[in-house]
Amino acid sequence: MPKFLKISTKLHAALLLMSVLAKRHASKRPLTLTELAASGFSRGYLEQVAAPLRRAGLIVGQKGQGGGYVLAKNPKTIKVKNIIEAIEGPIQLVNCLGKSSCGLNNRCASKSVWAELQNKIVKTLNNLTLADLI
Repeated sequence: MPKFLKISTKLHAALLLMSVLAKRHASKRPLTLTELAASGFSRGYLEQVAAPLRRAGLIVGQKGQGGGYVLAKNPKTIKVKNIIEAIEGPIQLVNCLGKSSCGLNNRCASKSVWAELQNKIVKTLNNLTLADLI
């Protein structure tokens, strides 16, 4: 049976990566993906996770000896919503709450339920920062 609002493994790995980086933020010491791979995710998989976080401006890669990843901003300013959207795209419980339409338009009995739930989820995730996770 499918799970309602199932969280992807990629998002789980991203939140883990970001929380470890947040714990190291004060020391400015970069984290290598090899170090994080000890958590059970492969280095290659973590590279796939880090790429969208880098594109979203949430982390910065440092090359060379002693390189790795660091947060691009203070953990208190990084919203959990931004991490989720970097990995999964815009938060959208059902297609009709985005740019798509199912064709029912104003005749849909459940759209208001999903819209209210989505608004509460987005508000909560926008109020949570990375610092709140550590």
